[in-house]
Amino acid sequence: MFHRVALVGLLLGLCAIPAAAQESACPEGNLLAGLRPSAQQGISFFSRLTDDVVAGEGDPWKSNATALFDGGKAYVTYDLKQVTTVRALMLQGDNNDTYQVEVSLDGAAFSPLWTAPMHPQPGMRTRLTQGLDGRARYLRVGFAAGDNAFSLSEVQAFCQQPALWPPPVTTMASKATGDPRENRLHRLARQKIAVAIMGLILFAGVLLGRREDAPWARYVAPAMGAIIVLFGGWCAWGNTGIGYGLGAVLLAAGIIRQLARGERDPWLWAERAALIGLTVVASFGWTNFGTWHGGRGVHFHEQFHYVLGSKYSEEIGYELLYHCAAVAQDEDGHRKELTNLKVRVLKDNVLLGSGLPVIEDAQACKQHFSPARWAAFRQDVRLFRSQMGREGIKRAFTDHGYNAAPAWNMVGRWIANRDWQSKIPPDDMVFTTPNLAGKTAAQRTAMRERWEKDKAEFLADTRHFAQVDAVLYAGLFLLIWWAFGLRALALATLVWYVGHPWSYYWTGGGFARAPWLFMAVAGTCFMKKGMHALGGAGITWSMLLRVFPGALIVGVAAKIGWTLVRERTISVPHRKLILGCVAALVVLAAVPLAVPSSGGGDYKAFLANSMKHKETGLTNHMGMPTLFAFETKYLGRHVRDNAADDPWAVWKQKRHEVLQARRIPFALTVLALIALIAYIGRRREDWEVTALSTVFIFAIFQLTCYYYIFCVLLAPVALRHYRYVLALMGMCIATQLVHLDGGWIDEMYLKESAITAVFYLYLLGDMAWEIYQADKAAVAEPAVEGPTPAPEGGEAAPA
Repeated sequence: MFHRVALVGLLLGLCAIPAAAQESACPEGNLLAGLRPSAQQGISFFSRLTDDVVAGEGDPWKSNATALFDGGKAYVTYDLKQVTTVRALMLQGDNNDTYQVEVSLDGAAFSPLWTAPMHPQPGMRTRLTQGLDGRARYLRVGFAAGDNAFSLSEVQAFCQQPALWPPPVTTMASKATGDPRENRLHRLARQKIAVAIMGLILFAGVLLGRREDAPWARYVAPAMGAIIVLFGGWCAWGNTGIGYGLGAVLLAAGIIRQLARGERDPWLWAERAALIGLTVVASFGWTNFGTWHGGRGVHFHEQFHYVLGSKYSEEIGYELLYHCAAVAQDEDGHRKELTNLKVRVLKDNVLLGSGLPVIEDAQACKQHFSPARWAAFRQDVRLFRSQMGREGIKRAFTDHGYNAAPAWNMVGRWIANRDWQSKIPPDDMVFTTPNLAGKTAAQRTAMRERWEKDKAEFLADTRHFAQVDAVLYAGLFLLIWWAFGLRALALATLVWYVGHPWSYYWTGGGFARAPWLFMAVAGTCFMKKGMHALGGAGITWSMLLRVFPGALIVGVAAKIGWTLVRERTISVPHRKLILGCVAALVVLAAVPLAVPSSGGGDYKAFLANSMKHKETGLTNHMGMPTLFAFETKYLGRHVRDNAADDPWAVWKQKRHEVLQARRIPFALTVLALIALIAYIGRRREDWEVTALSTVFIFAIFQLTCYYYIFCVLLAPVALRHYRYVLALMGMCIATQLVHLDGGWIDEMYLKESAITAVFYLYLLGDMAWEIYQADKAAVAEPAVEGPTPAPEGGEAAPA
């Protein structure tokens, strides 16, 4: 009997042990206080997560108080040393991201406990939750979803919720040192807004200065011109030092002095001085006041695509750039890196989670190259990698390839292939890891010296390539000065400088990004000067370079149709315009087809490539199609999947589906715009109708944001009324404010598309109303239809 009682007592005691252990395993306080991770992936500064210190609410996401998460697969795991229950959590993280908290008993199999939601206010924000019941020995935090800019400053977990909730923590006066590039871009954006506001005041003085009822206005332009030049010098000093600042001021002073010689009207002299000062500051400011891309004038990401794409256009076409570059990297000994590197297949724009399927089919790429051309291509990829680094190549392989037209390939291939054979190193001097193996110290030194020499020549070449666009930008603004005068030049450069979608960091320092714009501006300027044949040729050439500039001719075509219907004839200027368009189309389209050795390529392949990109949604797309594809539930913040090979795949598909479902109202809107431009065009000159036809680029095409640089064409039109100048610059300023506000990139460019739409509706609506009033007044006294002259002050002063 005694033994039975003892056995029962023993069993009861053993059963009580787990209960006692369970009760003791619910300690007070923060379970993570001072812990170091037992495992982590892609976390920088992880010690900041458990130091009981948070950033200030609303502080920048990258600072000396935050731990950074490298993408949506980054995580950190903590060993709590014992099994416990997690009942409450506190974390502070970037506002527009979600963060997963998971628990595990064995450190291998994790189950979700809580998803920290997004916060409506910007910057670092605290999230809290309680009432949880998660049994855990291990706690894991990470797998964020959002704008791919992820950070946390503190994570705290509790078994016993503190009486004081939220728990008290130390707040650090954080300093935004984590991302100098972002801080620099925000500083430059604020400078652009300041110059834009000063420019608006200057133009108020210029356009009102000759009115007798506003004698005060004549003092405004010279005063603001001086302030703008001084401010520009101060910005240049702050960004690049005294040399650039004084250089800008002296350049402005020199041009002013030359133009002022022999001028007797002091007010005209002062106006010219102010406009030239604004032009110099705006032009210099577009290059980020000489800081370019943070000190580098070459945009290597852009040149990787457009130098390699044009140089090897016959070998790689539009579909093999990334394929062949990956194979070249594999042969250089980077297979391990390529295993986990995403690569876009340009045939259908599908993003692969690994480069292995691509490099395993190396022959599909190499069969298009001769041995010498393949050696040259490998060396070029190697040299680009030396400047872009591993991360730069990683970003490049997820882009969308080379998209230039055959009309450019004729020129670009010739420029990029100059003296190409001399730049191929001998086989025994190729500076790669496989080739270095087994070499003596002397041989390695010789190989390194050759490599450094090759890099120096490569950098010189890339700088020369970047100068092509620089010359074209200078040329197109000189054409605006020639055709429209100094006022239009100053306003055009101000638009160029201030607008966010076409900022320098997108394509500045690239190769062959400006030819289409140069030809579009040239065509418009030739029309202004009455050279309609050259005008038509310029617009057609621009169309053959990028397709979408063909929309610029829609307005004049509608005007020709209106005249043909009413008068049964086509005017002489319009006949010359048609002749120029046809001649340019025949010559420029025929040469690449008739002379295969020109490197012009295949127009059929180019059009197929263009249609493929038309069907591929991009987060920085702008235009009316972007607005029609908008659906709140399909925004990136709701459908982006970081676990997928292509996190934006669902987003792209849903946008396409929504746009297709709304294609009828979309088409009706385009037709309404054509009718509106036709109505306005009756009383506007051909060059003006061409500039206004940029609305069709906005309405028909879904373009990446940097192509909106076509807005410089609207500067001469805006000078018709000061309210148009206000609207144009207001649009540019608003895009910078959207940029400063930040957030999800797809939403940013959706907002900028909406801003552009509002601007066009106001401009075209106001012009149509003005013409309607003129038509109404003409009923009593009929007048010959023709262009309505610009109001006094609208045309540029002689320069």
